[in-house]
Amino acid sequence: MNIESQDNIDFGALQKTSVGVAVQAELNTAISTPTADSLNERIESIDDKLPAGNISDLTEAQSNTQADLALTDAGVTTARMAKLDNSPEGVAKNTALNNFMFLMRDSTTDAPKTGLTVTPTRSLDGAAFTGTANAVTEVSDGYYKIDLAAADLNGDIVALKFTSAGANDTGFTIKTNPT
Repeated sequence: MNIESQDNIDFGALQKTSVGVAVQAELNTAISTPTADSLNERIESIDDKLPAGNISDLTEAQSNTQADLALTDAGVTTARMAKLDNSPEGVAKNTALNNFMFLMRDSTTDAPKTGLTVTPTRSLDGAAFTGTANAVTEVSDGYYKIDLAAADLNGDIVALKFTSAGANDTGFTIKTNPT
């Protein structure tokens, strides 16, 4: 039998169910006996928790409730969910950001490197790299920090580069949010 590929194939409900049953059977066969933590069991578990009907018919509140239930079932604590809900949406454009931390690594061993004099530079929206407003301070165990001034973050795309003799360069690209 030769089956050709066609665009816009519209399967009926019975055909869709048959395909779903066949896929489930193949998944079960492919992994022998599904375990409690197998991919197929996880998919079935999530599917069982979804309301009947079209998922796009849910209100935002219903979707959020379903998402929270799935996260709870996955072991995410309520405290962690609250922390995620209250996380900032990113770095604000042209707004200072204190205690930006980063790790510097030895250029030979790749181990965290202490005792460095780090030179910080930044590029705003693809312009040439220039010095930042503030200096870098060592924290410990190869970690360093810098207070980024509003001027250091006054671009839609900000590239930060930290360099020091004897260490690998460390770089970050930040897409800022409008204030």
